[in-house]
Amino acid sequence: MALEMIEADEGHWETLLLQQFVLRTADLLHKHGIIPLGHLKTFLRMKDTMRFASINVLENWKILSCLSNQYWRCFTGFCYSRPFIEIVNEGKGKAVATQ
Repeated sequence: MALEMIEADEGHWETLLLQQFVLRTADLLHKHGIIPLGHLKTFLRMKDTMRFASINVLENWKILSCLSNQYWRCFTGFCYSRPFIEIVNEGKGKAVATQ
């Protein structure tokens, strides 16, 4: 859904924002030691989660460019942690290899 919305430049962008909040929450829970790395990896293996995480890590500007100014302030300046980015990059590579 997210990829189609970005490509078509239409849809309910608030849905993508909610998904971003979930991904950022998972990243911050691991970053601050509340959940172990294994839990984060399990979460990212859920259906379509890795795909959307990849969009957020690598192409977040496409989502942000479609938002009104009121949302823009909430989402600028956030950086995913290095472990989160490494998991996403590793997962993206596996997805490409299996296609």
